[in-house]
Amino acid sequence: MAKRSAKTELDRVVVDPRRLPPEDRRTFERLQRLAEKVVAAAEAGRDPALDVPARTLSNVQYNTKKGIIEMGSATNRRHLFNLNQARSFMQTLLVASGAARLIAQGKTTSLRGMYYLLKHTLEGTREETFDDQEESDSAIEDLATLRDVGRAVGHLNKILPRRKFLLMGPGRWGSRGDIKLGVSVTYSDINNTAMLIEIARKKGNYVPDLSFGTHFFQDLVESSIRYLPLYPDDPGVIFRESFLREAPNLLPRLLPQYARLSEVIRVIDVPAATGGRVLRVLMNADLDRAVGILAVPGDGEIVMDAGGAPAARGCEDHARWRRRMAERIAQQLDAERFGVKGFYLTGSARNGTAGPDADIDLVIHFSGTPEMRCALEWWLDGWSKALAEMNYLRTGHQAPGLLDVKIVTDEDVMQRTGFALKIGAASDPALPLPVGSART
Repeated sequence: MAKRSAKTELDRVVVDPRRLPPEDRRTFERLQRLAEKVVAAAEAGRDPALDVPARTLSNVQYNTKKGIIEMGSATNRRHLFNLNQARSFMQTLLVASGAARLIAQGKTTSLRGMYYLLKHTLEGTREETFDDQEESDSAIEDLATLRDVGRAVGHLNKILPRRKFLLMGPGRWGSRGDIKLGVSVTYSDINNTAMLIEIARKKGNYVPDLSFGTHFFQDLVESSIRYLPLYPDDPGVIFRESFLREAPNLLPRLLPQYARLSEVIRVIDVPAATGGRVLRVLMNADLDRAVGILAVPGDGEIVMDAGGAPAARGCEDHARWRRRMAERIAQQLDAERFGVKGFYLTGSARNGTAGPDADIDLVIHFSGTPEMRCALEWWLDGWSKALAEMNYLRTGHQAPGLLDVKIVTDEDVMQRTGFALKIGAASDPALPLPVGSART
């Protein structure tokens, strides 16, 4: 094989990430951060290191659904200045460089194609980058697994209900490159969360540095995403970790392709695990204190009157009143006249978190003529205006209407598109309400 300079076109990947497709852009940016971390360590006189999956029998498991053996979450650290690890360290970075080049050119290749793309003799030596294809395949698999946790979080961010979940993770959210420092994600991977929590768990005499939200500071402020640093080992801090570890994990159900990360990523349905309670986080910046409690939905709310002063709350909280109104609408609805096959409650009224200005979110399965749909929309509009007036008298909040209705068709339900995904969903499903039971 002819010798090539170590400074090939692989070292000169120039591309504007904004022009790449979203998935390619995220992958390219992570590869860039990996390279930046290595360069920063070298410039600071530190030994560059990478964390890669542990290739041991104890770190594999059988996926019964897929019928294959998958790697677990344990990792090993490779150092450049370790003679036993320097070669594999170089190979991992070389694969990263090759992947970046392919993304920049909008191309793909096979494992064998990547092997031939990267195989060459190091300048000034007789050393080959790879002796055989098995070596390059191993490095490719290491790099892919390294990014899986961040990818899984990004997928969860898309399918979980917006602003109805919080993310907790070790170290820094948005960690650049080194997975040991935190969770390698971009803002688009976490932008639907209600709160971001960074956990600094002490290991020996070392406490990880937290980002304090600085990686996404402006985005968090503009999106009203709350940030909380958590130091479980500090005196006076109570951290009920047992609940997080013992509650059922929904990850394999929600994302079967990431089931092998179940020991690393846990997705907990709080109401299902606590008998219907919801998690409330109360924060006081002046005292630098916060507390998370499991509360009955609707507890602890303060209603303000039209003048902004605290008002006496009625016997029903906002969520219960909205749910009762939704049930009444469903009971009064003539399914045959309007072509309605299903009536569902979603959103804050269904989850028990509605405030005084919240809409009543409905999903209606419709199967009728255009005339029937027009009549249904007029009928619902009357309810919406009437309920808005009732809510104003209760809370002082004015709105043109209180119903937010999404109509789905048979095709939507069959193809699981749009708001039809809420019907029978594994997480935060729409609540079916009986239709027409009050009619004679």
